[in-house]
Amino acid sequence: MNLLEKKELKFIIVLLLIIISIYIYKYVDTDFKVLKTQISDNSESIDNETEEIDYIWVDIDGSVNKPGVYKILSNSRLYELLELAGGLREDAYTKDLNRSIKLYDEDKIYIKSILEIDQKKESSKININTAPKDELVKLNGIGEAISGNILAYREANKFNKIEDIMNVKGIGESKFNGIKENIKVN
Repeated sequence: MNLLEKKELKFIIVLLLIIISIYIYKYVDTDFKVLKTQISDNSESIDNETEEIDYIWVDIDGSVNKPGVYKILSNSRLYELLELAGGLREDAYTKDLNRSIKLYDEDKIYIKSILEIDQKKESSKININTAPKDELVKLNGIGEAISGNILAYREANKFNKIEDIMNVKGIGESKFNGIKENIKVN
């Protein structure tokens, strides 16, 4: 091999190395960009997940074992809060309780007791010994005439028990059954 051929061979080898280096650089750079994009996408996904975890504060009181203010995940339901609050007490009134309602920040939940419900019902009843005519006519099936009969009977007699109202003219067992849940004597 002469000197010219050696120089040409060196030139070709250097040229090939440059081409291979450029190819490798582009290939590695492309993979790096893809990897960088994937890492960036994953970190955005993690950031989004972190942002989506929101908490709310809810106050629960009444017939629960551990009343208080609780930090709970947003979009939580009442049954989850009840679990945190140690569950319902035995005296909790659950007939109208919807455990599936969604909770919102700053909600105030009060679980009524059976006693509270009974007292409310009792206080809303009409006392047939003291109620004026305009109160008596609010009773189902009691109009002006029968309320006048109740007042006349009451002037001569005291109602000792709610069943005594059946002694009033115009009130029989059927009418009594329609009003007995809404009247009291004390």
